[in-house]
Amino acid sequence: MLFRSSGRHGDRYLEKWSLLQHPDAAAEVCALLAERALAVAQAAAVEIDLVAGPTTGGVLLAYEIGRLLGVRGIFAEEVAGESGTPRREFRRGFRIPPRARVLMVDDILTTGGSLQALLPPLLAAGAHPIAAAVVASRSPELRSIEAPGRESIPLIAALTLDLPTYDARECPLCAAGEPIGAPGSSGR
Repeated sequence: MLFRSSGRHGDRYLEKWSLLQHPDAAAEVCALLAERALAVAQAAAVEIDLVAGPTTGGVLLAYEIGRLLGVRGIFAEEVAGESGTPRREFRRGFRIPPRARVLMVDDILTTGGSLQALLPPLLAAGAHPIAAAVVASRSPELRSIEAPGRESIPLIAALTLDLPTYDARECPLCAAGEPIGAPGSSGR
């Protein structure tokens, strides 16, 4: 079976809910990510002021890692932009102080698109993303998140796997006629 959920195609799928449905196990992974994020922050001689997540899994991770670090955990929702293009926006009541040093968190990383989508509202608020942490990275070559006009943001992964993915136009699985599945997709 061919899987598609990040816009990329591949023959293996990682299901975040296999971990996140078990609070004790998820808390252990969050503790590891918090520890690694603190090491990155200390190396940069900064503190983490806020944790922000861009997706449903990122919401849970932001709150737990925020709790572990003793800071707030917030999230951004996908909303329709003026031209109908989806964008991320923080919930009403979530204020980001100017110059806040932010740890971005997400569940499964393939392209980094969800974390990239979190950058505009953070940067618009004057925040300074200092690191991005994910439960699992499917892309070992992706070691940072690029922010146009800024230094790259280091990427921290609890687990890194080399799981090949393909652009739909170059997908050998599609060429072989494999059926497409999108487990975990909200259908949007």
